[in-house]
Amino acid sequence: MIMNPPFTRKQFINQQFRNALSDRFGDYKSFLSNELSYWSYFVFLADRFLDDGGRLALVLPASVLRQPSNIAIRKLISKNYTLRYVITSEYRAAFSESASFREVLLLAEKSRKKKGAAMFCSLNVLPNSQNVEDLTNALRSCSKTETSDHLDPFGSARFISQEELEDVEDWFRFIPGEEQRLPELMNAQNLSQLSEVVPKIIQGLRLNRMELGMRPENTMLSYVREERTIIDWKITREDESNVWAIGKESAVELKFPKKCLALSTRTATGMDKLLMDRPFDYIVVDRFKGDDDFWNGAPADDILVARLKQIRARSAYLIVSGRNGLNLAAPGTRLLAFCSKYPIAPTWAFWSLKTRTFEEACILSLWWNSTFMLNQLIDARSEIEGSRVWFAKDAVTSLRVLDHTKLSTEQKKVLESCFASVSSLTFPSLLDQLKNGFQARTEIDQTIAKIAKIPVYNTISSLRELQIETGRKLESLRSMMGRK
Repeated sequence: MIMNPPFTRKQFINQQFRNALSDRFGDYKSFLSNELSYWSYFVFLADRFLDDGGRLALVLPASVLRQPSNIAIRKLISKNYTLRYVITSEYRAAFSESASFREVLLLAEKSRKKKGAAMFCSLNVLPNSQNVEDLTNALRSCSKTETSDHLDPFGSARFISQEELEDVEDWFRFIPGEEQRLPELMNAQNLSQLSEVVPKIIQGLRLNRMELGMRPENTMLSYVREERTIIDWKITREDESNVWAIGKESAVELKFPKKCLALSTRTATGMDKLLMDRPFDYIVVDRFKGDDDFWNGAPADDILVARLKQIRARSAYLIVSGRNGLNLAAPGTRLLAFCSKYPIAPTWAFWSLKTRTFEEACILSLWWNSTFMLNQLIDARSEIEGSRVWFAKDAVTSLRVLDHTKLSTEQKKVLESCFASVSSLTFPSLLDQLKNGFQARTEIDQTIAKIAKIPVYNTISSLRELQIETGRKLESLRSMMGRK
């Protein structure tokens, strides 16, 4: 069974169609959930057609290997199949033409009697008519010997037992080059899982025309930034008391009193300071004189009641990017975590980390913007295409972070001093920081290494090696984007 199913996202499956799919695949009830993407049902369909000994060859999004919502597919394969190959590419994100996200080729044999190891292969060439025969022979030879020697110069491989596939939920780490990057963090001091440090972690506000309180056409006022985004109300100017913005559809400019606005941000692009010192976007949270053109007949009072409830739930001193697509290697990506002296509610490009105090947020923002945390995030990423990634909640909450409850008063003072030193500095792109040894990044890394007691990184030279190697990883991911 050979298949390249449609990669329609779960958000585009309405409940009526979801119920129809659940009825059609009732015999897979133990694997069904509302989290499944559309392609998952094609895997069930293929499984129906196959008898024992039948073979399955699928082109799937790389998220099948890691994403918690796809764990049912991994369980189905590990339960009913002997996984033979998982093939991906470090040359280009996708095998399919014009695909804008990373793909894998998965081959398995239907059999509950597990034989041999699964081969996880990363190719550094794109299969084509000139090399496909040699490449196929090399893959077969590697599979027979369970060594990667024969794969040179086409790529690299790892062999994973069928038993380990059943025991491990995250298969992405089996891909060559995707092994855990900083295992020494497991033994670092003063760290805990994020879920133990932050009481609540919640995604930002989702602009959605189906959501009464968050319809794009009457929610946000935005400045134009480096990234090309659709702006419904573009800010033209502001003073101490008012903001002026012009509507995309109406072409009307309105004056918005600041007392009717709440601070927000819709993207990390162009945010170059740890401490947010200026507004990037505003959310309208109250009625104002002459607002008819803004609401355009919509039930403003009902919208505001629903909106304020969402804002309260998502306001935080600390926001971190990556809930939605984030390009780690883009010029506009400078930092990954941002503090605000007053709680703000970002859009769903961010996670809101609801720390108890602003001081706790400052400490955690240093850790989140350290090279140590960046490596954890690279490990935990769900890849869209190359360096364009996002971070699932389950992955984020399990990451190790500085735990303020384990810190001494003196250690907290050291971190607070570091924050005061770097929080108002303008950071260049994340990639430039790593490549060129940006002083503020090195100061953060030095302070973190000292507080977390990571001895292998207790010198400037060792930190620079880590920064340079991390930069190379981001460049490698970026190089996969846009290749033909």
